[in-house]
Amino acid sequence: MESLREQLAGIGFLDENLREKVNAFFAEGNPLVLERLVGAVKVRFDLDIRLTESGEIQLLGYELWKPRVVEIPEHFNNGTPTQLIEEQLKAIDFPAVLPQDFMSRREENEAFDQIGDVFQEFNHLEFFLLGQDDDLEFNKVNKMQNMLLVKYGAGNGMEDYLLKIDKGYWKEKFYQTFPFPPSLHVGAVINRINDTGRLQHLSELTKVYPENKLIMNLNNLENLREEMANLGFKKELIEQMEEKMKANVADFKLYDSVEATRGRVDMTLFFKQSGQSDYYYLNKFEVCHEKGQKIPEGQKIMVLTHTEGTDKKMTKVFVHVSEAIAFFNGQKEQLKEQKGISHLVVGKDANSAVKLATMEDGKVNYVQKEFGQTYRTSPINQTIYVEKGKGFSAEQAVNLIQGRAVYRDDMVSQAGQQYKAWIKLDFDVPKDRFGNFLINQYTDPAYGFDLSKVLDKFEIKELSDPAKRELLEGSIRNGNRAVVILEKNGAPVKLELEAVPRYSQINLYTKEGRPEKREQFLKQPDMKQEYAQSREKSQAKNKKQGQGQGIGI
Repeated sequence: MESLREQLAGIGFLDENLREKVNAFFAEGNPLVLERLVGAVKVRFDLDIRLTESGEIQLLGYELWKPRVVEIPEHFNNGTPTQLIEEQLKAIDFPAVLPQDFMSRREENEAFDQIGDVFQEFNHLEFFLLGQDDDLEFNKVNKMQNMLLVKYGAGNGMEDYLLKIDKGYWKEKFYQTFPFPPSLHVGAVINRINDTGRLQHLSELTKVYPENKLIMNLNNLENLREEMANLGFKKELIEQMEEKMKANVADFKLYDSVEATRGRVDMTLFFKQSGQSDYYYLNKFEVCHEKGQKIPEGQKIMVLTHTEGTDKKMTKVFVHVSEAIAFFNGQKEQLKEQKGISHLVVGKDANSAVKLATMEDGKVNYVQKEFGQTYRTSPINQTIYVEKGKGFSAEQAVNLIQGRAVYRDDMVSQAGQQYKAWIKLDFDVPKDRFGNFLINQYTDPAYGFDLSKVLDKFEIKELSDPAKRELLEGSIRNGNRAVVILEKNGAPVKLELEAVPRYSQINLYTKEGRPEKREQFLKQPDMKQEYAQSREKSQAKNKKQGQGQGIGI
Protein backbone atom coordinates (compact mmCIF):
# COMPACT_ATOMS: atom_id res chain seq x y z
CA MET A 1 0.00 0.00 0.00
CA GLU A 2 2.83 2.44 0.85
CA SER A 3 4.49 1.93 -2.53
CA LEU A 4 1.17 2.76 -4.26
CA ARG A 5 0.70 5.81 -2.03
CA GLU A 6 4.19 7.04 -2.91
CA GLN A 7 3.63 6.38 -6.60
CA LEU A 8 0.35 8.34 -6.57
CA ALA A 9 1.82 11.21 -4.52
CA GLY A 10 4.67 11.47 -7.01
CA ILE A 11 2.26 12.27 -9.84
CA GLY A 12 0.00 14.56 -7.81
CA PHE A 13 -2.67 12.16 -6.50
CA LEU A 14 -3.44 12.28 -2.77
CA ASP A 15 -6.51 10.77 -1.09
CA GLU A 16 -7.15 10.29 2.63
CA ASN A 17 -9.42 7.31 1.93
CA LEU A 18 -7.01 5.50 -0.39
CA ARG A 19 -6.68 2.39 1.79
CA GLU A 20 -10.46 1.91 2.04
CA LYS A 21 -10.90 2.39 -1.71
CA VAL A 22 -8.16 -0.12 -2.55
CA ASN A 23 -9.68 -2.68 -0.17
CA ALA A 24 -13.11 -2.19 -1.80
CA PHE A 25 -11.52 -2.57 -5.24
CA PHE A 26 -10.08 -6.00 -4.42
CA ALA A 27 -12.88 -7.25 -2.15
CA GLU A 28 -16.01 -6.00 -3.93
CA GLY A 29 -14.80 -5.04 -7.40
CA ASN A 30 -15.63 -1.37 -6.87
CA PRO A 31 -13.76 0.97 -9.27
CA LEU A 32 -10.83 2.85 -7.71
CA VAL A 33 -11.89 6.45 -8.32
CA LEU A 34 -10.26 9.70 -7.19
CA GLU A 35 -12.23 12.91 -7.71
CA ARG A 36 -10.99 16.46 -8.22
CA LEU A 37 -12.91 19.74 -8.35
CA VAL A 38 -11.45 21.82 -11.19
CA GLY A 39 -13.16 25.21 -11.12
CA ALA A 40 -16.87 24.38 -11.03
CA VAL A 41 -16.44 20.98 -12.70
CA LYS A 42 -15.97 17.75 -10.76
CA VAL A 43 -13.86 15.29 -12.75
CA ARG A 44 -12.95 11.72 -11.85
CA PHE A 45 -9.86 9.66 -12.41
CA ASP A 46 -10.25 5.90 -12.71
CA LEU A 47 -7.07 4.18 -11.54
CA ASP A 48 -5.96 0.90 -13.08
CA ILE A 49 -4.08 -1.11 -10.44
CA ARG A 50 -2.92 -4.67 -10.03
CA LEU A 51 -1.36 -6.88 -7.37
CA THR A 52 2.13 -8.05 -8.38
CA GLU A 53 3.61 -11.47 -7.60
CA SER A 54 5.65 -9.89 -4.80
CA GLY A 55 2.45 -8.61 -3.15
CA GLU A 56 2.96 -4.95 -4.09
CA ILE A 57 0.08 -2.89 -5.49
CA GLN A 58 1.13 -1.26 -8.75
CA LEU A 59 -0.47 1.56 -10.77
CA LEU A 60 -0.71 0.62 -14.46
CA GLY A 61 -2.27 3.89 -15.61
CA TYR A 62 -5.25 6.15 -15.09
CA GLU A 63 -8.15 7.52 -17.10
CA LEU A 64 -9.68 10.97 -16.90
CA TRP A 65 -13.48 11.04 -17.00
CA LYS A 66 -14.65 14.53 -17.94
CA PRO A 67 -18.43 15.10 -17.64
CA ARG A 68 -20.25 15.82 -20.86
CA VAL A 69 -22.36 18.97 -21.11
CA VAL A 70 -25.87 18.02 -22.28
CA GLU A 71 -28.34 20.41 -23.87
CA ILE A 72 -31.87 19.00 -24.34
CA PRO A 73 -33.90 20.27 -27.36
CA GLU A 74 -37.34 21.56 -26.43
CA HIS A 75 -39.04 19.17 -28.86
CA PHE A 76 -37.62 16.09 -30.42
CA ASN A 77 -37.22 15.79 -34.20
CA ASN A 78 -40.26 13.64 -34.76
CA GLY A 79 -42.47 16.00 -32.80
CA THR A 80 -42.46 13.93 -29.62
CA PRO A 81 -42.31 16.46 -26.77
CA THR A 82 -39.56 15.98 -24.18
CA GLN A 83 -40.98 18.58 -21.81
CA LEU A 84 -43.33 16.25 -19.91
CA ILE A 85 -40.65 13.67 -19.19
CA GLU A 86 -38.14 16.39 -18.33
CA GLU A 87 -40.59 17.93 -15.85
CA GLN A 88 -40.92 14.53 -14.20
CA LEU A 89 -37.13 14.22 -13.91
CA LYS A 90 -36.79 17.74 -12.49
CA ALA A 91 -39.18 16.86 -9.67
CA ILE A 92 -37.14 13.84 -8.52
CA ASP A 93 -34.83 14.10 -5.53
CA PHE A 94 -32.38 11.49 -6.79
CA PRO A 95 -30.85 9.33 -4.05
CA ALA A 96 -27.08 9.00 -3.66
CA VAL A 97 -27.48 5.24 -4.07
CA LEU A 98 -30.00 3.63 -6.41
CA PRO A 99 -30.33 -0.15 -5.83
CA GLN A 100 -30.27 -2.42 -8.85
CA ASP A 101 -33.66 -3.85 -7.76
CA PHE A 102 -35.32 -0.46 -7.13
CA MET A 103 -38.13 -1.19 -9.64
CA SER A 104 -39.42 -4.00 -7.43
CA ARG A 105 -39.21 -1.74 -4.36
CA ARG A 106 -41.05 1.31 -5.68
CA GLU A 107 -43.47 1.35 -2.74
CA GLU A 108 -40.55 1.80 -0.30
CA ASN A 109 -39.35 5.14 -1.59
CA GLU A 110 -40.96 8.09 -3.39
CA ALA A 111 -37.88 8.67 -5.56
CA PHE A 112 -37.84 4.99 -6.58
CA ASP A 113 -41.47 5.32 -7.66
CA GLN A 114 -40.88 8.57 -9.60
CA ILE A 115 -37.89 7.08 -11.44
CA GLY A 116 -40.01 4.01 -12.23
CA ASP A 117 -42.66 6.27 -13.81
CA VAL A 118 -40.02 7.86 -16.06
CA PHE A 119 -38.72 4.47 -17.14
CA GLN A 120 -42.29 3.43 -18.01
CA GLU A 121 -42.68 6.56 -20.17
CA PHE A 122 -39.49 5.60 -22.00
CA ASN A 123 -40.83 2.06 -22.55
CA HIS A 124 -44.10 3.41 -23.96
CA LEU A 125 -42.23 5.55 -26.48
CA GLU A 126 -39.98 2.66 -27.53
CA PHE A 127 -42.94 0.26 -27.85
CA PHE A 128 -44.82 2.76 -30.00
CA LEU A 129 -41.88 3.25 -32.38
CA LEU A 130 -41.00 -0.46 -32.57
CA GLY A 131 -44.57 -1.09 -33.66
CA GLN A 132 -44.04 1.34 -36.53
CA ASP A 133 -40.84 -0.50 -37.53
CA ASP A 134 -38.97 2.79 -37.92
CA ASP A 135 -35.34 2.34 -36.87
CA LEU A 136 -34.43 5.96 -37.58
CA GLU A 137 -37.10 7.37 -35.29
CA PHE A 138 -36.37 4.71 -32.67
CA ASN A 139 -32.71 5.76 -32.57
CA LYS A 140 -33.72 9.40 -32.23
CA VAL A 141 -35.93 8.68 -29.24
CA ASN A 142 -33.26 6.45 -27.73
CA LYS A 143 -30.80 9.32 -28.03
CA MET A 144 -33.30 11.65 -26.34
CA GLN A 145 -33.71 9.22 -23.45
CA ASN A 146 -29.94 8.97 -23.00
CA MET A 147 -29.55 12.74 -22.97
CA LEU A 148 -32.24 13.14 -20.31
CA LEU A 149 -30.77 10.40 -18.11
CA VAL A 150 -27.28 11.90 -18.39
CA LYS A 151 -28.46 15.44 -17.66
CA TYR A 152 -30.45 14.53 -14.54
CA GLY A 153 -28.60 11.40 -13.45
CA ALA A 154 -25.06 12.82 -13.46
CA GLY A 155 -23.43 12.81 -10.04
CA ASN A 156 -26.17 10.87 -8.21
CA GLY A 157 -27.33 7.29 -7.75
CA MET A 158 -28.76 7.12 -11.26
CA GLU A 159 -25.29 7.44 -12.79
CA ASP A 160 -23.84 4.59 -10.69
CA TYR A 161 -26.95 2.46 -11.41
CA LEU A 162 -26.51 2.82 -15.17
CA LEU A 163 -22.74 2.30 -15.06
CA LYS A 164 -23.25 -0.98 -13.22
CA ILE A 165 -25.71 -2.14 -15.91
CA ASP A 166 -23.31 -1.41 -18.77
CA LYS A 167 -20.15 0.50 -17.84
CA GLY A 168 -18.74 0.71 -21.37
CA TYR A 169 -21.97 2.05 -22.90
CA TRP A 170 -22.92 4.55 -20.19
CA LYS A 171 -19.36 5.77 -19.53
CA GLU A 172 -19.30 7.07 -23.10
CA LYS A 173 -22.68 8.80 -22.56
CA PHE A 174 -21.79 10.49 -19.27
CA TYR A 175 -18.13 11.28 -19.91
CA GLN A 176 -15.39 12.10 -22.35
CA THR A 177 -12.52 9.77 -21.41
CA PHE A 178 -8.77 10.16 -21.86
CA PRO A 179 -6.27 7.44 -20.84
CA PHE A 180 -2.81 8.34 -19.49
CA PRO A 181 0.28 6.38 -18.42
CA PRO A 182 1.17 5.97 -14.70
CA SER A 183 4.19 8.26 -14.95
CA LEU A 184 2.34 11.42 -16.10
CA HIS A 185 1.74 14.05 -13.43
CA VAL A 186 -1.97 14.76 -13.04
CA GLY A 187 -1.28 18.52 -13.11
CA ALA A 188 -0.43 18.25 -16.82
CA VAL A 189 -3.94 16.86 -17.37
CA ILE A 190 -5.76 19.33 -15.12
CA ASN A 191 -4.10 22.32 -16.80
CA ARG A 192 -5.68 21.20 -20.09
CA ILE A 193 -9.07 20.31 -18.62
CA ASN A 194 -10.96 23.09 -20.42
CA ASP A 195 -9.50 22.28 -23.84
CA THR A 196 -10.68 18.92 -25.18
CA GLY A 197 -8.36 19.18 -28.20
CA ARG A 198 -5.25 19.58 -26.05
CA LEU A 199 -6.39 16.75 -23.76
CA GLN A 200 -6.83 14.44 -26.74
CA HIS A 201 -3.44 15.45 -28.14
CA LEU A 202 -1.71 14.81 -24.81
CA SER A 203 -3.39 11.43 -24.48
CA GLU A 204 -2.31 10.41 -27.99
CA LEU A 205 1.28 11.57 -27.43
CA THR A 206 1.62 9.59 -24.22
CA LYS A 207 0.28 6.47 -25.95
CA VAL A 208 3.00 6.68 -28.59
CA TYR A 209 5.77 7.80 -26.23
CA PRO A 210 4.75 6.50 -22.77
CA GLU A 211 8.13 6.95 -21.06
CA ASN A 212 9.89 9.60 -23.11
CA LYS A 213 11.46 12.95 -22.37
CA LEU A 214 8.09 14.67 -22.92
CA ILE A 215 6.60 13.11 -19.79
CA MET A 216 9.70 13.89 -17.72
CA ASN A 217 9.50 17.54 -18.74
CA LEU A 218 5.75 17.73 -18.16
CA ASN A 219 6.17 16.28 -14.67
CA ASN A 220 9.00 18.71 -13.90
CA LEU A 221 6.83 21.60 -15.09
CA GLU A 222 3.88 20.52 -12.94
CA ASN A 223 6.09 20.08 -9.88
CA LEU A 224 7.47 23.60 -10.32
CA ARG A 225 3.96 24.99 -10.89
CA GLU A 226 2.88 23.42 -7.62
CA GLU A 227 5.97 24.62 -5.75
CA MET A 228 5.56 28.21 -6.95
CA ALA A 229 1.85 28.20 -6.12
CA ASN A 230 2.58 26.85 -2.62
CA LEU A 231 5.10 29.66 -2.09
CA GLY A 232 2.52 32.23 -3.16
CA PHE A 233 4.09 33.52 -6.37
CA LYS A 234 1.81 35.18 -8.90
CA LYS A 235 0.18 33.31 -11.78
CA GLU A 236 2.03 35.54 -14.26
CA LEU A 237 5.38 34.40 -12.86
CA ILE A 238 4.35 30.75 -13.17
CA GLU A 239 3.44 31.35 -16.82
CA GLN A 240 6.81 33.04 -17.43
CA MET A 241 8.57 30.05 -15.87
CA GLU A 242 6.73 27.72 -18.27
CA GLU A 243 7.78 29.80 -21.30
CA LYS A 244 11.46 29.73 -20.22
CA MET A 245 11.32 25.96 -19.76
CA LYS A 246 9.73 25.48 -23.18
CA ALA A 247 12.55 27.55 -24.71
CA ASN A 248 15.06 25.26 -22.91
CA VAL A 249 16.89 28.19 -21.26
CA ALA A 250 19.51 26.51 -19.03
CA ASP A 251 19.52 28.96 -16.12
CA PHE A 252 17.16 31.90 -15.83
CA LYS A 253 15.73 34.51 -13.46
CA LEU A 254 12.21 35.78 -12.98
CA TYR A 255 11.35 39.15 -11.49
CA ASP A 256 8.52 40.71 -9.53
CA SER A 257 7.92 43.78 -7.37
CA VAL A 258 5.34 44.48 -4.69
CA GLU A 259 4.47 47.65 -2.85
CA ALA A 260 5.96 47.89 0.64
CA THR A 261 4.89 49.94 3.65
CA ARG A 262 7.61 52.29 2.47
CA GLY A 263 8.98 51.93 -1.04
CA ARG A 264 8.76 48.49 -2.64
CA VAL A 265 10.21 45.00 -2.39
CA ASP A 266 11.83 43.56 -5.50
CA MET A 267 11.96 39.79 -5.89
CA THR A 268 14.30 37.71 -8.05
CA LEU A 269 13.68 33.98 -8.50
CA PHE A 270 16.61 31.77 -9.57
CA PHE A 271 15.97 28.69 -11.72
CA LYS A 272 18.75 26.25 -12.53
CA GLN A 273 18.80 23.27 -14.87
CA SER A 274 20.43 20.08 -13.66
CA GLY A 275 23.76 19.14 -15.19
CA GLN A 276 22.70 15.48 -15.37
CA SER A 277 19.19 15.90 -16.84
CA ASP A 278 16.72 18.41 -18.27
CA TYR A 279 15.13 18.97 -14.84
CA TYR A 280 14.82 22.51 -13.50
CA TYR A 281 14.97 23.47 -9.84
CA LEU A 282 13.88 26.51 -7.82
CA ASN A 283 16.11 26.48 -4.74
CA LYS A 284 16.22 30.15 -3.80
CA PHE A 285 14.81 33.61 -4.37
CA GLU A 286 16.02 37.04 -3.28
CA VAL A 287 14.05 39.89 -1.76
CA CYS A 288 15.37 43.45 -1.82
CA HIS A 289 13.73 46.36 0.01
CA GLU A 290 14.08 49.43 -2.20
CA LYS A 291 13.13 52.78 -0.70
CA GLY A 292 14.48 54.89 -3.55
CA GLN A 293 13.50 55.85 -7.08
CA LYS A 294 11.19 53.52 -9.01
CA ILE A 295 11.48 52.82 -12.73
CA PRO A 296 8.58 54.61 -14.48
CA GLU A 297 5.92 52.42 -16.05
CA GLY A 298 6.82 51.36 -19.59
CA GLN A 299 10.50 52.19 -19.17
CA LYS A 300 13.59 50.12 -18.34
CA ILE A 301 16.92 50.69 -16.64
CA MET A 302 20.04 50.04 -18.73
CA VAL A 303 23.82 50.19 -18.59
CA LEU A 304 25.47 51.46 -21.80
CA THR A 305 29.21 50.76 -21.98
CA HIS A 306 31.86 51.66 -24.57
CA THR A 307 35.59 50.90 -24.25
CA GLU A 308 38.33 52.76 -26.14
CA GLY A 309 39.77 51.21 -29.27
CA THR A 310 36.66 49.26 -30.13
CA ASP A 311 33.51 50.02 -32.09
CA LYS A 312 31.54 47.68 -29.90
CA LYS A 313 28.97 49.23 -27.56
CA MET A 314 27.35 47.04 -24.93
CA THR A 315 23.78 47.57 -23.80
CA LYS A 316 22.56 45.56 -20.83
CA VAL A 317 18.94 45.80 -19.65
CA PHE A 318 17.84 45.20 -16.04
CA VAL A 319 14.51 44.78 -14.31
CA HIS A 320 15.49 45.95 -10.82
CA VAL A 321 17.33 49.19 -9.97
CA SER A 322 19.61 47.53 -7.39
CA GLU A 323 20.77 44.92 -9.91
CA ALA A 324 21.59 47.64 -12.47
CA ILE A 325 23.53 49.71 -9.91
CA ALA A 326 25.52 46.63 -8.81
CA PHE A 327 26.47 45.85 -12.42
CA PHE A 328 27.33 49.50 -13.15
CA ASN A 329 29.64 49.74 -10.11
CA GLY A 330 31.15 46.34 -10.88
CA GLN A 331 32.75 47.74 -14.06
CA LYS A 332 35.17 50.07 -12.23
CA GLU A 333 38.29 47.91 -12.56
CA GLN A 334 37.52 46.92 -16.14
CA LEU A 335 37.02 50.52 -17.29
CA LYS A 336 40.08 51.65 -15.35
CA GLU A 337 42.26 49.17 -17.22
CA GLN A 338 40.67 49.37 -20.67
CA LYS A 339 39.75 53.06 -20.61
CA GLY A 340 36.09 53.41 -21.31
CA ILE A 341 32.83 55.09 -20.39
CA SER A 342 29.60 53.69 -18.99
CA HIS A 343 26.21 55.29 -18.48
CA LEU A 344 23.44 54.15 -16.16
CA VAL A 345 20.25 55.29 -17.91
CA VAL A 346 16.48 54.90 -17.77
CA GLY A 347 14.00 55.16 -20.62
CA LYS A 348 12.01 53.31 -23.26
CA ASP A 349 15.18 52.64 -25.28
CA ALA A 350 18.87 53.54 -25.34
CA ASN A 351 18.41 56.47 -27.75
CA SER A 352 15.78 58.31 -25.68
CA ALA A 353 17.06 57.32 -22.22
CA VAL A 354 17.86 59.79 -19.44
CA LYS A 355 21.29 59.60 -17.73
CA LEU A 356 21.26 58.65 -14.07
CA ALA A 357 25.01 58.17 -13.56
CA THR A 358 28.23 58.14 -15.60
CA MET A 359 31.53 56.34 -15.02
CA GLU A 360 34.64 57.26 -17.02
CA ASP A 361 37.91 55.31 -16.80
CA GLY A 362 36.70 53.64 -13.62
CA LYS A 363 35.61 56.83 -11.82
CA VAL A 364 32.02 57.92 -11.26
CA ASN A 365 31.94 61.57 -12.31
CA TYR A 366 28.19 62.18 -12.51
CA VAL A 367 25.11 61.16 -10.55
CA GLN A 368 21.75 62.78 -11.24
CA LYS A 369 20.68 64.82 -8.21
CA GLU A 370 17.26 63.16 -7.87
CA PHE A 371 18.91 59.72 -8.19
CA GLY A 372 21.64 60.40 -5.64
CA GLN A 373 19.99 58.87 -2.57
CA THR A 374 18.94 55.75 -4.48
CA TYR A 375 22.45 55.31 -5.89
CA ARG A 376 24.30 55.79 -2.60
CA THR A 377 21.96 53.82 -0.34
CA SER A 378 22.85 50.16 -0.08
CA PRO A 379 19.82 47.94 -0.71
CA ILE A 380 18.50 45.74 2.09
CA ASN A 381 18.42 42.25 0.62
CA GLN A 382 18.13 38.62 1.73
CA THR A 383 18.40 35.29 -0.05
CA ILE A 384 15.59 32.91 0.87
CA TYR A 385 16.33 29.22 0.38
CA VAL A 386 13.48 26.83 -0.40
CA GLU A 387 13.21 23.11 -1.00
CA LYS A 388 10.46 21.52 -3.09
CA GLY A 389 8.10 24.42 -2.45
CA LYS A 390 8.69 24.51 1.30
CA GLY A 391 10.19 27.39 3.24
CA PHE A 392 9.34 31.05 3.71
CA SER A 393 6.58 32.07 1.30
CA ALA A 394 6.85 35.11 -0.96
CA GLU A 395 4.49 37.02 1.34
CA GLN A 396 6.51 36.12 4.44
CA ALA A 397 9.81 37.03 2.76
CA VAL A 398 8.46 40.43 1.68
CA ASN A 399 7.50 41.17 5.28
CA LEU A 400 10.74 39.84 6.75
CA ILE A 401 12.86 42.18 4.64
CA GLN A 402 10.74 45.11 5.88
CA GLY A 403 11.71 44.26 9.46
CA ARG A 404 8.55 42.49 10.57
CA ALA A 405 8.24 39.10 12.27
CA VAL A 406 6.58 36.04 10.71
CA TYR A 407 5.37 32.79 12.27
CA ARG A 408 6.45 29.35 11.08
CA ASP A 409 5.08 26.07 12.44
CA ASP A 410 7.38 23.88 10.33
CA MET A 411 10.88 24.89 11.41
CA VAL A 412 13.38 22.06 11.79
CA SER A 413 16.33 22.05 14.18
CA GLN A 414 19.80 20.76 13.30
CA ALA A 415 18.86 17.62 15.23
CA GLY A 416 15.89 17.11 12.90
CA GLN A 417 13.23 18.13 15.43
CA GLN A 418 10.28 20.17 14.16
CA TYR A 419 9.29 23.26 16.14
CA LYS A 420 7.30 26.50 15.95
CA ALA A 421 8.73 30.00 16.18
CA TRP A 422 8.35 33.65 15.33
CA ILE A 423 11.21 34.71 13.03
CA LYS A 424 12.69 38.17 12.51
CA LEU A 425 15.76 39.34 10.61
CA ASP A 426 18.46 40.91 12.79
CA PHE A 427 19.47 44.19 11.13
CA ASP A 428 21.59 45.23 14.13
CA VAL A 429 24.49 42.82 13.56
CA PRO A 430 26.76 42.24 10.53
CA LYS A 431 25.61 39.88 7.80
CA ASP A 432 26.98 36.33 7.62
CA ARG A 433 29.69 35.27 5.15
CA PHE A 434 27.03 34.56 2.51
CA GLY A 435 25.69 38.12 2.64
CA ASN A 436 22.54 37.27 4.59
CA PHE A 437 21.15 38.76 7.77
CA LEU A 438 21.08 36.50 10.80
CA ILE A 439 17.72 35.78 12.34
CA ASN A 440 16.20 36.08 15.79
CA GLN A 441 13.88 33.26 16.81
CA TYR A 442 11.18 33.41 19.46
CA THR A 443 10.06 29.82 19.92
CA ASP A 444 6.45 28.93 20.59
CA PRO A 445 5.34 28.27 23.27
CA ALA A 446 8.66 28.51 25.17
CA TYR A 447 9.20 32.22 24.61
CA GLY A 448 5.70 33.02 25.82
CA PHE A 449 4.25 35.21 23.08
CA ASP A 450 0.63 34.16 22.54
CA LEU A 451 -0.82 36.29 19.73
CA SER A 452 -4.45 35.40 20.48
CA LYS A 453 -4.18 36.35 24.14
CA VAL A 454 -2.43 39.63 23.34
CA LEU A 455 -5.10 40.58 20.79
CA ASP A 456 -7.84 39.84 23.34
CA LYS A 457 -6.55 42.67 25.52
CA PHE A 458 -7.62 45.25 22.94
CA GLU A 459 -10.95 46.53 21.64
CA ILE A 460 -10.59 45.08 18.14
CA LYS A 461 -13.87 44.79 16.25
CA GLU A 462 -12.80 41.86 14.01
CA LEU A 463 -12.24 39.57 17.01
CA SER A 464 -15.99 39.22 17.59
CA ASP A 465 -16.41 37.32 14.31
CA PRO A 466 -14.62 33.90 14.38
CA ALA A 467 -14.10 33.88 10.59
CA LYS A 468 -12.66 37.41 10.54
CA ARG A 469 -10.51 36.61 13.58
CA GLU A 470 -9.00 33.59 11.82
CA LEU A 471 -8.18 35.66 8.73
CA LEU A 472 -6.74 38.46 10.88
CA GLU A 473 -4.46 36.19 12.90
CA GLY A 474 -3.33 34.39 9.74
CA SER A 475 -2.41 37.69 8.11
CA ILE A 476 -0.47 38.87 11.18
CA ARG A 477 1.38 35.55 11.43
CA ASN A 478 2.50 36.02 7.81
CA GLY A 479 4.07 39.30 8.88
CA ASN A 480 1.52 41.71 7.43
CA ARG A 481 0.40 44.98 8.92
CA ALA A 482 -3.26 44.06 9.12
CA VAL A 483 -5.97 46.74 9.00
CA VAL A 484 -8.21 46.59 12.08
CA ILE A 485 -10.96 48.68 13.63
CA LEU A 486 -10.43 49.56 17.30
CA GLU A 487 -12.55 51.53 19.72
CA LYS A 488 -11.32 54.78 21.22
CA ASN A 489 -13.57 56.84 23.48
CA GLY A 490 -16.56 55.00 22.06
CA ALA A 491 -15.71 55.78 18.43
CA PRO A 492 -14.24 53.41 15.80
CA VAL A 493 -10.68 54.04 14.63
CA LYS A 494 -9.07 52.24 11.66
CA LEU A 495 -5.41 51.38 12.26
CA GLU A 496 -2.72 48.98 11.06
CA LEU A 497 -1.51 46.28 13.44
CA GLU A 498 1.67 44.16 13.45
CA ALA A 499 3.10 41.57 15.86
CA VAL A 500 6.16 42.31 18.00
CA PRO A 501 7.06 38.91 19.50
CA ARG A 502 10.33 40.22 20.99
CA TYR A 503 8.31 42.20 23.53
CA SER A 504 5.24 39.90 23.47
CA GLN A 505 3.22 42.80 22.13
CA ILE A 506 1.66 44.40 19.09
CA ASN A 507 2.34 47.76 17.43
CA LEU A 508 -0.34 50.05 16.02
CA TYR A 509 0.04 52.59 13.22
CA THR A 510 -2.09 55.04 11.29
CA LYS A 511 -2.38 54.49 7.54
CA GLU A 512 0.31 57.18 7.13
CA GLY A 513 2.68 55.06 9.26
CA ARG A 514 2.55 57.16 12.44
CA PRO A 515 2.78 55.02 15.64
CA GLU A 516 -0.17 55.04 18.05
CA LYS A 517 0.06 54.29 21.78
CA ARG A 518 -1.31 50.84 22.53
CA GLU A 519 -2.49 51.66 26.05
CA GLN A 520 -5.34 53.87 24.85
CA PHE A 521 -6.97 50.89 23.11
CA LEU A 522 -6.89 48.42 26.03
CA LYS A 523 -10.26 46.99 26.99
CA GLN A 524 -10.15 48.06 30.66
CA PRO A 525 -8.27 50.84 32.44
CA ASP A 526 -6.90 48.43 35.08
CA MET A 527 -5.14 46.48 32.28
CA LYS A 528 -2.65 49.34 31.94
CA GLN A 529 -0.85 48.31 35.12
CA GLU A 530 -0.86 44.67 34.01
CA TYR A 531 0.43 45.76 30.61
CA ALA A 532 3.31 47.74 32.14
CA GLN A 533 4.37 44.75 34.28
CA SER A 534 4.14 42.42 31.28
CA ARG A 535 6.32 44.73 29.25
CA GLU A 536 9.01 44.86 31.95
CA LYS A 537 9.06 41.05 32.10
CA SER A 538 9.34 40.66 28.34
CA GLN A 539 12.17 43.19 28.16
CA ALA A 540 14.09 41.28 30.83
CA LYS A 541 13.44 37.96 29.10
CA ASN A 542 14.52 39.41 25.76
CA LYS A 543 18.04 39.92 27.11
CA LYS A 544 18.35 36.17 27.64
CA GLN A 545 16.51 34.79 24.61
CA GLY A 546 15.81 35.59 20.98
CA GLN A 547 19.00 37.52 20.20
CA GLY A 548 20.81 36.94 16.83
CA GLN A 549 21.21 33.22 16.87
CA GLY A 550 23.39 32.99 13.80
CA ILE A 551 20.91 31.05 11.72
CA GLY A 552 20.62 31.84 8.02
CA ILE A 553 17.57 31.32 5.83
